[in-house]
Amino acid sequence: MGLGCHGLPAYMYFHAILRYVERWEQVVKVGRRQHNAVTRAQALALGIPPTTFDRRMSRERWEAPHSGVRLLPGADGNDRLTQVSAALLAVGDHALASGWTGLHLWGVILRPLSIVTLVVPWECSRRRLRAVRTIRSRTLIEEDYRILAGLAVASV
Repeated sequence: MGLGCHGLPAYMYFHAILRYVERWEQVVKVGRRQHNAVTRAQALALGIPPTTFDRRMSRERWEAPHSGVRLLPGADGNDRLTQVSAALLAVGDHALASGWTGLHLWGVILRPLSIVTLVVPWECSRRRLRAVRTIRSRTLIEEDYRILAGLAVASV
């Protein structure tokens, strides 16, 4: 039985490579569900080591619209759904697309503003992001939460 790389038997090395590829496939699958955006935390939760993730992002130049959020290779950073998804991922699970952004997603207006508008509960801090307006609301309730095109959107 021959030895593979790093002194491991070839079959063990093959299985290690296969697990590595499967993990990255999972990262891509998550990103595709989220309009081509994925967070570093999601990749780490799928078993990608932090240094491996950082090196690959740097080497392959994955676009970073916000801190901790990366766009999959080939993703259109100007696509509205990608922009909204990236903003929602950067702010967190408690955020909803709202205002002009929400109206555009609901189909009420045809042309969105260049700024993504999000609303978060009052007790959440507002995170400053490029091209994102975050509003804190004291009246945000669970009934306001809707999923539209895979995105968290405030009800109209």
